[in-house]
Amino acid sequence: MELIAEAVKAFMPGSMEFLLAGLIAGVLLSALPEPSPRWGRRWLAVLATAYFLMSAPLAADWLMAGLRQGHGQLNPATTRATTIAVLGNGVLTDEADGRQVDRLGPETSFCLLEAARLYSSLDDPLIIVSGGIADPEVQRTPESVVMRRALIDLGVPADRILLESSSRNTREQVLNLADVLQFRRIEEFILVASPSQIRRAMALFDRAALRPVPSVSAIEYGGGDDDGWRLAPSAAALRGSWQANYEYLALAYYWLRGWV
Repeated sequence: MELIAEAVKAFMPGSMEFLLAGLIAGVLLSALPEPSPRWGRRWLAVLATAYFLMSAPLAADWLMAGLRQGHGQLNPATTRATTIAVLGNGVLTDEADGRQVDRLGPETSFCLLEAARLYSSLDDPLIIVSGGIADPEVQRTPESVVMRRALIDLGVPADRILLESSSRNTREQVLNLADVLQFRRIEEFILVASPSQIRRAMALFDRAALRPVPSVSAIEYGGGDDDGWRLAPSAAALRGSWQANYEYLALAYYWLRGWV
């Protein structure tokens, strides 16, 4: 199931895999007898237009707005929570000559920066980091372990970090975190997640009868410009559009399964 989810994510509109497959399909159609070449040219034009739009910061921001649901970075003065739950959202392992280096994806990195910001403003809260091994082909170390290292580097004491290392996707993260929170009798807590992931996570926690205080990471896919017409293509914006497309599909799938 996890391999299927990873394959779907890889081939979502906005990914290089989808672009390459689309280009191959357009070229093949163009090589066939009429009327296929006309459809091939139309398809290539649609593909180029779609990728131009998805790579515009304005489009990425628009797609993300529906997932953020107005959530932003939490003002620590507005909560009495003593626990922060952080959702992981991607780790890769590079290997060579028997050695390996684990790399956090940008979504996870910014979530940890947000957790560190909150930690420094609260009274020595407990931080629970969540994430296991989603895909053994590209990841060798549980995400929570890598997240713990990064938090320690950011100044969080090791004894204030608790790991949840068995989850492989967002739903398992929420279910496992719910068990940990209920076992420790923690009712009020802050949930740190990426802008794309927050809507699905909040819906899952709601289904588990838990009401976290959301705090969205500061990752910017749109570049942070304020002119309102940010149409210049960027790789960051394309990544944001790809993430958003996957999240909308995941929300629809979760709804069909009755999970949210």
